[in-house]
Amino acid sequence: MKPFFACAVLSLGSLSCSRDAAVSAPVAAPVATNATLVISLGRDICQGCVDGARTKLAGVAGIGDLALNPGGKDFTLHYDDSKVQPQQVVAKLVAAGEVDAKVGTPAPATK
Repeated sequence: MKPFFACAVLSLGSLSCSRDAAVSAPVAAPVATNATLVISLGRDICQGCVDGARTKLAGVAGIGDLALNPGGKDFTLHYDDSKVQPQQVVAKLVAAGEVDAKVGTPAPATK
């Protein structure tokens, strides 16, 4: 892990994208999940953005894995709906500087 980038992300207080400096966030213990949520950030995102979101949501109970939708403006969050609700997740991201964060629309299922 590149310590400088991690410090920069934490000190900036936002989930700014830096494709060249993207690092994987530490993997926490697995969380049992029973729901998925699409989160839109209102801009193109990369894996570094998702890692930043994972870092910002690390203290929220019930948050599981985050999966990037390549080339999209959103990512999928797996969570436990008995511990956290979508509006809490969005509020946490907005408070962390992602002012355009909102519940997104799931992609249509492919046949």
